Amino acid sequence: MISLETVQMAMVMAARNHQKKQAVIDMQENWDEVSEIILKMIENGEYKELICYEKKTLYDKKERHIDMPTLMTRILQYVFMLYAEPFYKREDPKISYNCKEGYGLNAQDRSKSVTRKVKHLFYDRRDLNYVLMIDQRHCYQHCTSKVFRRKAKILGLKKEWIDFCIDVCFVGKALPIGTPSSPLLQHIIMLEFDKWLKRETSISVRYADNVLVGCEDKQSAQRLKWRIMNHWWYDLQIRANRKEVSIKPIKDSYIDFCGYVFHRNEGKRYNEHNKGYTLARRSTAENARKATSENWGCYFGLLRGGDTYHLMKKIEEKMKLQDLTSRIRINRKLDAPNIQMKDIDGVDICILDYEMRTNKLGQVNWVKLLLMVKEKDIIKEAEGEKILIREVHGDYKGIYSYLLECEKEYKKEDILPLTNVRITNQCGYIFEGSTNQVKTLEDYKKQVNNSINN
Repeated sequence: MISLETVQMAMVMAARNHQKKQAVIDMQENWDEVSEIILKMIENGEYKELICYEKKTLYDKKERHIDMPTLMTRILQYVFMLYAEPFYKREDPKISYNCKEGYGLNAQDRSKSVTRKVKHLFYDRRDLNYVLMIDQRHCYQHCTSKVFRRKAKILGLKKEWIDFCIDVCFVGKALPIGTPSSPLLQHIIMLEFDKWLKRETSISVRYADNVLVGCEDKQSAQRLKWRIMNHWWYDLQIRANRKEVSIKPIKDSYIDFCGYVFHRNEGKRYNEHNKGYTLARRSTAENARKATSENWGCYFGLLRGGDTYHLMKKIEEKMKLQDLTSRIRINRKLDAPNIQMKDIDGVDICILDYEMRTNKLGQVNWVKLLLMVKEKDIIKEAEGEKILIREVHGDYKGIYSYLLECEKEYKKEDILPLTNVRITNQCGYIFEGSTNQVKTLEDYKKQVNNSINN
């Protein structure tokens, strides 16, 4: 039913952003033992003993009661997500934009950005004159295990996995707020609706429980409104929030969706400039003006999706970045003053730590070294025995190739620190003595013979 590698991958995902918690530290110290226990409990059906939630109340404009899963519960939820996500991705009509990798309000990929899609509707789709906005009432509470079971069967999930999901991902018969698996389960429940909506409309966006659709006229918007409400109620047992249902003309209207207010400038063609503009919601802009250095990052992420350059500039000038950096610092991995590789050519150094990065093909093409060096070895005027910490980075193939060979034989923590090391430039920078250099004709003949025999 499940492999040990899947359980370990779920453990990595569950520990993300929780590294300082004691439960995660204990799990990492006993990694192999814990993963085998979890696998055995899943295979024997004893995993229910691991499920536990902590009730919490958050206040974000309105009171929210959330269920925080424990580490073991999160691991079980990620196990199901690793199984179910490929099924969903194959069928995804790509009109939902929340809680999916690469998607978001201002995603870098234009095709996965909510604001880009809605701007396209307002700026370019001049054949559409009305907008329907509708959302669901208490969405997660109405996403029941009964409806999920029916939709999961349509998607092709196996019965034993559906039973496993209902045990570990539902609290009672409803989806909990505050768990990593709930958004995926809601996507699965809404999948058939998303497919239907894409077939019936030329442009539509769903962000969690909020739906926006562009329509040609008011009559077609009215028909679509009732069809959506009936679809939700009769197929999903989900009610529409009637207070939030609205049909508005795009011309001269206040269209607020996902925190942004979209406007269309009339009398423009799709290939002209100044076709419209997008502002942040008034309450968001007012709160941003009162922002402090601690929460400015959140508002910056929201404001950059709209035409709010002057507001952002005004706020940043008021905050005075120089004053901020005197009080606020960030931690970066292997962070030290940078030097060039030529500065340590032939110098005795000690490598304290290193980091390697890969390209899109998964091949290592970059290395960063955190090293210890005597001040007088790199600064001519220096005197004494002062020890400096520096970092050097770049595409040094001779360096990272040797480190990769070392990691095949030993763990990284076993070989660090690397003492009495010298780096030299021999057709590229390498560790001194780390390559089989040919110095005589006899050496060359031996190397050729060895390559032929191998």
